[in-house]
Amino acid sequence: INIDGKIILTDPVYENKTVFMGPSRYNGDVPLFIEELPEIDLVLITHNHYDHLNKATIEKIHHKVKVFYAPLMVGADLESFGVPREKIVELDWWEEIIPFENFLIAFAPTQHFSGRGLFDRDETLWGSYVIKGLHHKIYFSGDSGYFEGFKLIGEKYGPFDYTMME
Repeated sequence: INIDGKIILTDPVYENKTVFMGPSRYNGDVPLFIEELPEIDLVLITHNHYDHLNKATIEKIHHKVKVFYAPLMVGADLESFGVPREKIVELDWWEEIIPFENFLIAFAPTQHFSGRGLFDRDETLWGSYVIKGLHHKIYFSGDSGYFEGFKLIGEKYGPFDYTMME
């Protein structure tokens, strides 16, 4: 996402397989090689499923990223992938942060769950993001089924110029 002069990646996955026995990418090859990525202002992580928080990708891109935003308790995963703690901001639902002048990131709920193994379901948070620059507003749902929270998000932050929904 290039919004009001800021470059943002959402749930970056630059691998064809996210787990050993799992399926391949459903949308073919990645659209841009990691070497071609410019400096990234923000990476927004919605939850810790392997197809949204990819260890190999984070290890390869973290040196190009200024800040990672992630749900509560996901920072430990990012740290284990080599991201310095000072580049990680963990957010709770409805928490807002202003990373730049005239720029807002808000973390909102979704209808989903978290977990990377058999016994860690819902031990970390999951969610969606509102991205509001000086001139544009974007909503990124992450993974979500329909739920009443969409109405609340729209009432609180909308209308949006662009919405990306699962």
